[in-house]
Amino acid sequence: MIEYKRFISYLGDTQGPGIIRVILPYTIINSRNNIYANYDFNFNNDIAYIKNMNVIQFQRSCTEAQYEFIKKIKSTGKKIFYDIDDLITEVPEYNHAFDYYKKYHNVIKNILSIVDCIVCSTVELKKHFSKFNNTIVIQNRLIDLFWQQDLEKEFVENQRTKILWAGGSHHFSINNEEGDFSKEIIEYIEKTTNKYEWIFVGSLPLKLKNNKNITYYKWCHNYFDYIKLLKHINADIGIALLQNNNFNKCKSNIKALEYVSLNIPGIYSKITPYNNMSLRVSTNEQFIDCLEKLHSNKDFYDRTRLKDRQTIINSCYWNENYINNYINNYLNFL
Repeated sequence: MIEYKRFISYLGDTQGPGIIRVILPYTIINSRNNIYANYDFNFNNDIAYIKNMNVIQFQRSCTEAQYEFIKKIKSTGKKIFYDIDDLITEVPEYNHAFDYYKKYHNVIKNILSIVDCIVCSTVELKKHFSKFNNTIVIQNRLIDLFWQQDLEKEFVENQRTKILWAGGSHHFSINNEEGDFSKEIIEYIEKTTNKYEWIFVGSLPLKLKNNKNITYYKWCHNYFDYIKLLKHINADIGIALLQNNNFNKCKSNIKALEYVSLNIPGIYSKITPYNNMSLRVSTNEQFIDCLEKLHSNKDFYDRTRLKDRQTIINSCYWNENYINNYINNYLNFL
């Protein structure tokens, strides 16, 4: 009789992290190495159900009720994993989730302390959470079946260039203060809408909300619709600007993975997630200079695009080694 290793993960969300770190991985690992992986949106209080599981994981859980449920499972002697891809113990004040995580700050620390292992998305995140517990790192990757497209990119210099930014509302302040875009960058965007087509997916700075010269797409609740939309936009350049703080230093390089998959060069903040990328900026002037050069110099554009791809292509997508690593990270800890 085949002995299965059973995984159950209680999701923190059903979009970005939930899809990338649990739903798609579980779909891939099912039936491999006698693995049976499942996920749920609601906590199952049936201890008999939990007893059949080898790997029990919670994602971003932080409320008192979730803490009590985790303690209940802990009392059975089962190993508990906690998956996290953000430094939720140090959320910056401009982030719309600041008040939420501040409210549950002590509960989060208690949860991090009683689980058996914290599964982090980055090495930098591991540095912060290792003070609470055992930690492992499982980095974010994409699935090439959904993301890969034609490597030939037609780019004509000095035409109206499509500039893409894609992400959630937590990057921008809810009260008109600066978020990850500085006041100067926002003003630059407003002044250059004839030269560039600025495209925002998912969110945008409040000051640009009513600007009819900005192209804005609402967040796609279906992850696969999000991928289709980015391909449909057919952008020329991607941007990923982040304030230099601990929260952002712990982020993954997910934007670089996406932009490389879209076969476009990116301009990134000079911050930990993007240490290996070609164009990293720490000032507004550097950002504008890089953008102008990509816009006006096709040779520079192509060299940057290809160099970025060569730099991270081997860590961009799921492959057999990564699948085995994903599974073994859990099983080796049991």
